[in-house]
Amino acid sequence: MIAVALLCLTVAQAQVVVRTHVVEPARLEMWRALPEARPVLRNFRAPILDRAAQPARLELPGETADSRDVKAARTIATRLAREGLRATLVAAVEDLGAERAAGDAGAALLEQVGLPVDLLACWSPTGSEPLHDRVARELRAGAPARDVLAHLASLSFAFEPSIPGWRVATESGEVEAGAVRMQVSSASDYAQPGEGGAMDVFRGLARLLPDAEIVASVETKHRALLESEARALTASRRAPITLIEEPLPVSQWAQDNAKAGFVESGGPRRIAWLAPRYASRGEDGTTFVPGENLAVEGFAATGRTVALSRLLFQGGDILCVQDPRTGTRFLLVGEAEVARNRALGLAVEEVLAALRAEFVADRCIVLPAVSFHVDLEVTVRATQTGLVACVLDTTGAARIVIQSGLDALESAGLLDAEAKRAARADLDANRHAEFFARIGPVLQPHQHAGGRFALAFAERFAAGPADSGVGNLQRFLLALDLWAAARIGQATAEDLGVDPDSFAYLGSLRRREVDRMRVADALESLGWTVVPVPGLSDGTRGVNPLNGLQLAGRYLMPAYGGLFAPLDAAARETIGRAFGTGIAIDPVPCGETQRRAGGLHCAAAVEPRP
Repeated sequence: MIAVALLCLTVAQAQVVVRTHVVEPARLEMWRALPEARPVLRNFRAPILDRAAQPARLELPGETADSRDVKAARTIATRLAREGLRATLVAAVEDLGAERAAGDAGAALLEQVGLPVDLLACWSPTGSEPLHDRVARELRAGAPARDVLAHLASLSFAFEPSIPGWRVATESGEVEAGAVRMQVSSASDYAQPGEGGAMDVFRGLARLLPDAEIVASVETKHRALLESEARALTASRRAPITLIEEPLPVSQWAQDNAKAGFVESGGPRRIAWLAPRYASRGEDGTTFVPGENLAVEGFAATGRTVALSRLLFQGGDILCVQDPRTGTRFLLVGEAEVARNRALGLAVEEVLAALRAEFVADRCIVLPAVSFHVDLEVTVRATQTGLVACVLDTTGAARIVIQSGLDALESAGLLDAEAKRAARADLDANRHAEFFARIGPVLQPHQHAGGRFALAFAERFAAGPADSGVGNLQRFLLALDLWAAARIGQATAEDLGVDPDSFAYLGSLRRREVDRMRVADALESLGWTVVPVPGLSDGTRGVNPLNGLQLAGRYLMPAYGGLFAPLDAAARETIGRAFGTGIAIDPVPCGETQRRAGGLHCAAAVEPRP
């Protein structure tokens, strides 16, 4: 009996598989030389996967190039987003010369000067005359450019999906995790285990999902430490842990450079991943990040199907959910994703049509950019009564954070019990002037010039060695600002006792809260149940329970911990009530990850079981 038991244990225990992403030396040298920068060439696509042999050109042609090429490249760079792809095509063909811009050579030339030639097919169905050839032919025949453009304007738009038969997996609790894709930016804890950084997220998911493969990309210099950690986790796991050693740095944000989905044509249903035109960072300027792109190629080398989209997107700003009553698939899209693709020359309605076709959705719901990504503002669950959307209740969260901050001041001996009790009473009664009159003298002696606080004072806000006093103080100050900003509209700068600049800052916070209300109203208008959940989203100052993973029968909730464990508890209780019985709410330590402006959904992408 003992021998059999040991044998079963050996068979059941997971393995650690290490794969090295081997990149040919000359090509790796090219990748190492690539800057983290916004591509000037608007048509840039990552030179990975089936484009691995393509040169990586981000810049306009140099001054030594043919003057017609330089002129066309500048025309594209300055007019594409404003005037659209068809109008810019006509202008670029004029700049290059209609004879040069025709045929396969003309298409290659247009691509070289920055035109998204791959998107021209949206107005030119397969088998018909290529759009650039039509423009060149009509211009050679003497047609005025305005007439050529008028002909193009009459053409209908149709986007052909990058993966035939593919549709993105929903993220409203329907799927089980077959695998979880991660990127571990550092294999050592910033302070110590429990802080909620990349390693804690890795540990947490490995323990909570023993039957899902963990696939983690890691830079070479961190591999050995991560492998050691992975081997220590295998005793309680049944599915393997696969580590992909990458030659370039990777960030923690695996969600943003690929989305998983199903191919449901041509045989049994199978999994495939869709990567953006190029993996990027930033909102107002989309920045190409070399390591994030090369990591997609390394992930594909594990045997998975990965394809490049012709569209730009960041995965945290694209959420597909399905109404269980009607089967309607909704694509929640941040307005930044619309702007990214408008920069490729598509009009707003064309961007939305392309997104619906690419991800296979019935409706696109564009949400205001309250936070960097929509996954920081909302999480949606399919329930027996329909879709439940949890949105941030920053007012409730601010009160909890302020209360926790008062506890920290009392523990530090800076606020006695009676003063704390009085401050709590002022907070509960919304007596702003009285509250700040009590708390201001406690905070002000620890400020340096410019409103900065001494490190020794900030450390008083740490609830333990794995907690961040600096991060907690930042959140406490944010909560005070949010609470004060709630009075904007009923109070003047004089009423609040602040200078005009501070009043303008508080007004900006209030406007963001109005946008947050717009998000809630938009979702409620769809017939969804909207539930406010206490949480903060403010870049590196968030305490955000909504940036989690919706799986069948459970929600993996990012937990901040430490001083703000009461906020985690309140959020967990609220989310549990919203989703109903039978749904487990499992916290995953993410404090340090949230201090880096992310969360659990940002750091992990689920590959569903087929």
